[in-house]
Amino acid sequence: MMLRPFGTISAAVLGVTLIFSFMIPLNAQACRVVSMSREQIVRDSGAIFVGTILEIRDEKPTGRSSKASVISARVRVEDAIKGAYANVLEVHSDSSSCGWGKAATVGQRWLFFASGKPLVTSAALKNELLTSAKEEMRAVSSIRAILSGTIETASR
Repeated sequence: MMLRPFGTISAAVLGVTLIFSFMIPLNAQACRVVSMSREQIVRDSGAIFVGTILEIRDEKPTGRSSKASVISARVRVEDAIKGAYANVLEVHSDSSSCGWGKAATVGQRWLFFASGKPLVTSAALKNELLTSAKEEMRAVSSIRAILSGTIETASR
């Protein structure tokens, strides 16, 4: 049995490692989210609502040179807390791993914070997947307390 010299094995491992490193996407980014208080998010959001996702589309925006796509969701509004005055709304988010878009599936209930026309949201706005009625009631009560000016009595 012939043993290979250590240098030959190391060179082979290094070569394979270098080849596979070129397969990693160059546009991969870590999440960088600006920290905002719940009060600031509520104040800055033009629309706050609880809704069920009816449809999700992952689409590349037209006219943009960026390779990032946009997640668009049709959402049935079930509790309009602020500025969401339609039965069904379209909500957009980037497709980064930081935002709600990659985690969302049809049929889920979410608490959305959005602004603009069309409605856009981001990871900084801390949209919440609602998994129980108790969780939803806590979140919505907290927001309503902020909007009414009784922040001190709201549970967080």
